[in-house]
Amino acid sequence: MISQLILNIISNPICRILLLYTTCILAHYAASHMYIYFCVPLSFLGLFMSPFMALTPHCQAFRWIIYNGGLIITMMWILIGNWFLNKFQEQFFKTNCTNKLFSSQKEQKK
Repeated sequence: MISQLILNIISNPICRILLLYTTCILAHYAASHMYIYFCVPLSFLGLFMSPFMALTPHCQAFRWIIYNGGLIITMMWILIGNWFLNKFQEQFFKTNCTNKLFSSQKEQKK
């Protein structure tokens, strides 16, 4: 039963996109907090250790996730905004072009 539910979710393209978006947000959020905890601790010693900790592999991986996760989130917001603009534009031009078309046909009949 649960495996069938998972297969239905994975096979649906909208659910896949939402799952990917949610995963990117969670990874970005978690990496941001882990970077602060592991790489730049809030202490006097952390101030002096941060240049050395920034070079460690786990801190570089956190920064990569933070940077690329932020880019993905930005691109997804742009994609969502473009989709809404496209839907608005289709609706706007459909109603305006239809009204202009009917009004020009009425003028020609007169």
